[in-house]
Amino acid sequence: MRPRGIALGGAYVYWTAADESDGHGFVARVPINGGAPSTLAFASAVPMSIVVTPAHVYWNEDGGNTMRADLE
Repeated sequence: MRPRGIALGGAYVYWTAADESDGHGFVARVPINGGAPSTLAFASAVPMSIVVTPAHVYWNEDGGNTMRADLE
């Protein structure tokens, strides 16, 4: 897995990562103070940049699609 994008939001660090051998990836987060990471979404294409708002996380996939996942 190769990290592609990173963002800070609230008490978490968010990132996108991809396995370029199969063209799929995921969006995950981990508490800033440490702890176990959690996967928020699986991407159908290679996820690229990432933005976090108070209610959602958005990312762009290779190919131009913008995706969104709820944070709660």
